[in-house]
Amino acid sequence: FGGSGLTQGAILAGRLDFASSGVPWFLTLWDKTNGDIKSLGALNSMPLYLNTRNASVASIKDFTDKDRIALPATKSSIQAMTLQMAAAQAFGPANATKLDNLTVSLSHPDAMTALLSGISEIDSHFTSPPFQDLELKDPRVHKVLNSYDVLGGAATFIIASTTTKFYQTNPKTYQAFVDALAEAEMFVNNNKREAAAIYIAMSGEKRLTADEFTQMLGNAEVRVVHPEHRCDEEQAGVVEGVLLSERAPAAGELTPSRRRGRMNK
Repeated sequence: FGGSGLTQGAILAGRLDFASSGVPWFLTLWDKTNGDIKSLGALNSMPLYLNTRNASVASIKDFTDKDRIALPATKSSIQAMTLQMAAAQAFGPANATKLDNLTVSLSHPDAMTALLSGISEIDSHFTSPPFQDLELKDPRVHKVLNSYDVLGGAATFIIASTTTKFYQTNPKTYQAFVDALAEAEMFVNNNKREAAAIYIAMSGEKRLTADEFTQMLGNAEVRVVHPEHRCDEEQAGVVEGVLLSERAPAAGELTPSRRRGRMNK
């Protein structure tokens, strides 16, 4: 799937039993389905970087109408939402959308290619690992913003989700999936070098070496977490205030119960 929107559309249509996506897409569907879509919990947390090759840009206040910022989806992606939060902090809440006219929807691979070409109008990219790390290997590129600075600390990046109907119909399959994710989380955290080698072999990744990917996994800001780790409801409240939901979820509404394998209804 090319993005969270397609993934979550497939789970709604019944073509997927489980899906992974960013927080904004999940919250949108949770809201639209009156809570029928549930998160199993966070899969990871990691910072997202806004990179640029414009040497004149030291902060978001330095962007002008000549700049173009690529991100996965205007308005709805976690990058777009974080940019609005940063703009609200820099220019005041009434100006949260001040930089929206500079944003362009592009996939991360295409955006990185455009940024590093040196000739595209795309001179900035609000991205995620591993693309942000690859871009920063180019001496022309520097980091303008770290999403953790905007959000006030670490925040969920990718979550796993399913439907209440699937859980109720297939509780054993649901539990097996949760257990497998927990096993994978332990393996990655305890065997970073081997996990990196497996990823590169399975994905065919040519831009990063196993050593570089191991270094990324060892970044203190990057966490691969147990799937039943709580999806941050405080972050959801921030999302609600900026863009997506009509109400902030109450504690426990987004995720399975703390009791192993039991889905909140």
